[in-house]
Amino acid sequence: MKIYKLVLLIILNKVSFCQIDYNFSGVLILENDQEISYSLNLIEKDGKISGFSLTNIGLEDETKTEINGLYFKYENEFQLNEKNNIYTNSNKEPEKFCFISMNLKFSSSKKRYLEGTFEGYFRNGKKCSKGKVLLIEEKKIKKISKNILKKIENNTNNRLKVKKIIATKNIQTQDTIKIEWDSDSVKINIWDSNQEDGDKINLKLNDKTILNNFVTNKNKKTINLKLKKGKNFLNLVAVNEGLSPPNTSKVELIDKKVTYPIITKLKKNENLTFELIKNIY
Repeated sequence: MKIYKLVLLIILNKVSFCQIDYNFSGVLILENDQEISYSLNLIEKDGKISGFSLTNIGLEDETKTEINGLYFKYENEFQLNEKNNIYTNSNKEPEKFCFISMNLKFSSSKKRYLEGTFEGYFRNGKKCSKGKVLLIEEKKIKKISKNILKKIENNTNNRLKVKKIIATKNIQTQDTIKIEWDSDSVKINIWDSNQEDGDKINLKLNDKTILNNFVTNKNKKTINLKLKKGKNFLNLVAVNEGLSPPNTSKVELIDKKVTYPIITKLKKNENLTFELIKNIY
């Protein structure tokens, strides 16, 4: 008796394992290239299919429809037919619903993608639509979405780092500005952010002339300079005051992904010094 019960239990377990669930989401693509959101929730047992579809997912006319059909294991193919609406949010009259029949096939060995064609028919048998079906396993979609979100988060963080800008300083006196520096070099952008009036400047790094009698204008002048360990002195001198005093220049000092923007307003022969302190370690 015990052996009989054990055999029966094994048989029942085998029968239950024959049932396979399939959950796919994607689109129906009509002949005019219109795309309609679509999903399939199927149960396959011994080659027979039951389940339902969802059309226009999340929209005001979302519709859930009964599905039945066949699965051909060795060909990895489905023949599916929509039958009756389980529910709909649409105001259409019943005879105006288009029920589709599909021929689908797995397009990968891991059975993550379903592709095929469909034809739609009204209740009276009149053809109402035709097109392609493209579906992805929902587990795969969730994995892809998770990876995309992670990439977006990483890219967003990177963009935030790139755009990290210290508040703009307006300099009108002969100041020395001290900045702790991380990079082995400094990128300098210099231009006239106001009216072009012939302002001229001199620029030196550690007493080495970089620019001499340079006329600033609307176009950025970009310079990349190597720094030594310890203190580096970048000196900017107003050669004149142009046609509209004072001498005004917009300066950006860029340390890797941090930008230090400064606006200078200097009289003739006044100077401004940036002390860039390069970490020794």
